[in-house]
Amino acid sequence: MSPRQADTRQRALDVALELFAEQGYEKTSLREIAERLDVTKAALYYHFASKEALLAGIVDRLVEPADELVTWSQTQPRTTEFRQEYLRRLAALLQGQWSRWISFVQQNQPTLRDHTEAGQKMQSRLLLLCAPIIEPDAVLQDQLRSLLGLLAVYLGNLAPASAMLRSLGFEATPEELTVAAMDVALELVGERTSRRS
Repeated sequence: MSPRQADTRQRALDVALELFAEQGYEKTSLREIAERLDVTKAALYYHFASKEALLAGIVDRLVEPADELVTWSQTQPRTTEFRQEYLRRLAALLQGQWSRWISFVQQNQPTLRDHTEAGQKMQSRLLLLCAPIIEPDAVLQDQLRSLLGLLAVYLGNLAPASAMLRSLGFEATPEELTVAAMDVALELVGERTSRRS
């Protein structure tokens, strides 16, 4: 594949992700994607035979950073510093590469359920992301603290969480919520004092 073809393929995935996140998979047509790309439908079909192929390509791209994070985690000792760095790296993904991913998943939950292969791939990666930080030999309370730390990072990067807090009378910008959520998450995954016997 030539560099230009590879670029068109990447741009098609970017545009499809953007449109699927904005208006949903079901409401987005290949024609709209081609128009936004400024190519013909035939040119789009050259790279992706169907909308399902675009969805699979998006999911493949979204799970790559998860795989990289999990691979990195497998080389690290299970320490407080590791848990905290893991959450920082996850937050960086949520604020960077995965910022549109959150909107995409929220907008397309029924689609991901209906397209079982794509949905199962996403779900398996989400479970894989939990495994490195939830230590199997830790006491239940520490396992729960780790899970809550992951959830705090996720919610801190979720725009609706900021809106919900505002509706409850809390004054926090999305940026302040992100920082506060990370503080809570780091505290939750801090020093462990006990192990299961």
